[in-house]
Amino acid sequence: MRITPFKAHLFNMVKSRAMIGLDQGVFSSTFNGMVIYVDKMNSLDDISGIFISDERSANEPYTILAKQGRLITNPDTFNVTLVMKAGFHPCSAAYRRRLLAHDL
Repeated sequence: MRITPFKAHLFNMVKSRAMIGLDQGVFSSTFNGMVIYVDKMNSLDDISGIFISDERSANEPYTILAKQGRLITNPDTFNVTLVMKAGFHPCSAAYRRRLLAHDL
């Protein structure tokens, strides 16, 4: 797939929005229904101390904590993905019951 200058510009805008949402040492609500905090961000590949509070679903808000992460970008699909390692995702009792009710 050929990337046109317009597509490249759009992708850079998407990447910029992700970067704005990940200011080092700042609780950011750039993304609707989510608060994101990163302790340190040396580059797109070197992010540490990640906290995400996701309240997009009023019935089941949740929090994710991770020691490390990195942003992966895909210019073909305009996706920017935060990949996290060494994380913790506490969940509600109702969510745990739903998981246990299924064969995993």
